[in-house]
Amino acid sequence: MSARAELKEFYRGTRAMGMGGAYTSLADDADSVFYNPAGLALNPAYEFRLFNPKIDISTDDIAILSDIRAAASKIDGPTLSKLFGKHVYADANIMPTIFFPGLAVGYYYDVQTHIVSRNLSFPSIQASYLKDNGVVAGFGHEFGGFAKHHYLRFGMGVKWLTREGFAQTIPLTSLVTADKTYLAKLNSAKASGWGATLGMQYDMPINRSNDLILGSAWQDIGDTSFGNDLQSQRPPPIRNNLSAGLALVHRFSPGYRSTNNLKITGELRHLAEGGIDPRLRVHAGAELQIGIVSIQGGINQDSLTAGAKISWLFFDVSAVTYGVEDQSLAFMDRERRYMLQATLRFDIMGRGLRPDRDEDRRKHPRQY
Repeated sequence: MSARAELKEFYRGTRAMGMGGAYTSLADDADSVFYNPAGLALNPAYEFRLFNPKIDISTDDIAILSDIRAAASKIDGPTLSKLFGKHVYADANIMPTIFFPGLAVGYYYDVQTHIVSRNLSFPSIQASYLKDNGVVAGFGHEFGGFAKHHYLRFGMGVKWLTREGFAQTIPLTSLVTADKTYLAKLNSAKASGWGATLGMQYDMPINRSNDLILGSAWQDIGDTSFGNDLQSQRPPPIRNNLSAGLALVHRFSPGYRSTNNLKITGELRHLAEGGIDPRLRVHAGAELQIGIVSIQGGINQDSLTAGAKISWLFFDVSAVTYGVEDQSLAFMDRERRYMLQATLRFDIMGRGLRPDRDEDRRKHPRQY
């Protein structure tokens, strides 16, 4: 039986989560492959991201570290009872990627575990362990819009992944007799599958300092499934995620090379999924960029988010805190998480400069 709780996101980026997960309209970096491939059209560089590890943990991971270690060495009812009412979450990810103008190809590796235990009277544990690895690619292109100086971007992302793991609610009867053999059986499901994402952005410059951008993306169209019906055990699918939003970009100095700017954005996510508290669809945020430093803040579902990023020479360092709702209704069971990522990148051909002339925008689109 699958757990119905947190609205799952296949991928969470540091910059996106700093802005409350509202990233569909503003996507223009490596995470565009997942959020909105249309944003790849804004990449003019030949770049190699050699090393970009990302870790993501919850507050309870730190507070109950000793109990987690005990559960890992001895899985039984008394040991697991110490975890009741806690949120155990950890995610580790790396994706070396090579970029060309409008194109990205990378190798994706991710390991995630999540345990939420509730109700000591009738105990059960919502548990998941997922390991994904495979190839991810995407491209984006910019066209002329429906009016002068408007620009329409389309993009498509594809991925071929091998997934191993499970996502289930484990009842009391199984907890009493739980051991490593039981978990090994749960984790025996392994299969491959492919998925596709489509996205668009419509850019309407207001003047030399302000742009209004509309964006929409459909991630994992029709769900990304693994294996086939002949398999006795299959890993859980990646649910599709339809999003739509808008953003305002204000540059403090005229010209499209300005690195001092303010972005404000909002969007609705999981639009194709029914039976969801409307408040959990809402995401909003802002980013202030001054030179090599950017600061983000926002609202992810029913929780505040905050983040910061420093880019210097070949290095990017990002840190974010955000919250998620672990129940099907807002403000019921919020979980606080922390994310950290470091990136080592190289501009292969030294062609990463953004154009400054209006007449060059179609040939060399800018980044925000």
